[in-house]
Amino acid sequence: MSYGEFTLKEIKSKFGIRIKGEDSLFSEVQKSNLSDFLSEALETGVPLARGIGTDKARSEFIIAPVLAEVRKMLKNKISLFSGINFNVNQRRGLSGLCDFILTPCEQQLELTMPVLTVVAAKNENINAGIPQCMAEMIGSRIFNAREGNGIKYVFGCVTTGTVWKFLKYNKGTIFVDIDDYYIREVNKILGIFLEIMSLFIFRLTVFPCSVTSKGLLYNSQQLERIINAGEKSGRILQKTAAANSQKTHRTYAPAENSQKSDENGAALPHSQKTDKAERVARDSQQTDVKKIVVGNQANKNTPD
Repeated sequence: MSYGEFTLKEIKSKFGIRIKGEDSLFSEVQKSNLSDFLSEALETGVPLARGIGTDKARSEFIIAPVLAEVRKMLKNKISLFSGINFNVNQRRGLSGLCDFILTPCEQQLELTMPVLTVVAAKNENINAGIPQCMAEMIGSRIFNAREGNGIKYVFGCVTTGTVWKFLKYNKGTIFVDIDDYYIREVNKILGIFLEIMSLFIFRLTVFPCSVTSKGLLYNSQQLERIINAGEKSGRILQKTAAANSQKTHRTYAPAENSQKSDENGAALPHSQKTDKAERVARDSQQTDVKKIVVGNQANKNTPD
């Protein structure tokens, strides 16, 4: 058995997973600008992939360029793996090839911290790809627990290239986003990926000790509060990342409706403005964290 052979029933019975599909997980995430490179790649790639009509074409001409753009916008602070064997527990069926895996680590030589798995749905059937994505998320969670890196939850995405659906696995429950996102909304899709990965980058940057195999720097409750504070600051990182490598901003639309969206002035070059924004983001993160740590210390020193 492998990731792609699971059913929803087996996911629930074999791993005791609860599944919820009533929540809108990312409705408040802001759209992100995309580079000229991705806009042009999609203008060519989307009709080409549709014309060819194969899973491989959709993966190569739509999915891979979007994920590569995410990595570029985050200054290569994440790694992107494609078509690799991810064997976690063969006896339980948690093994096989994964289409794409993202980790919040820069090095590409070895998979060390899977936090987001992306499944290219077969035959343009999103629902059929959901059990496989769930199995890969479970495998990622077990992998991270085995490594002792402190990551308690992971994300997933199932996509046909033209339709994208996101999932989150936390505390024994897998949440399936009720919303579908379409490639014409690629700005929103990019924003969601940036939101997810920025949170993990924040955690690794500010608290490297909390994700090492040597043990957690903070207990689980403290770390949860820190992560919650990081979600707010992570949005600052997301906004900053959107401007990292772009001199003009464009919004992708199908070829017949394609238009530029840089009417309000060009741009946020990779410049001192971006560096300043990043410093502001880091200062904000450090302030939020100091408040939490000081509060924890005060609580410890207060008699019951």
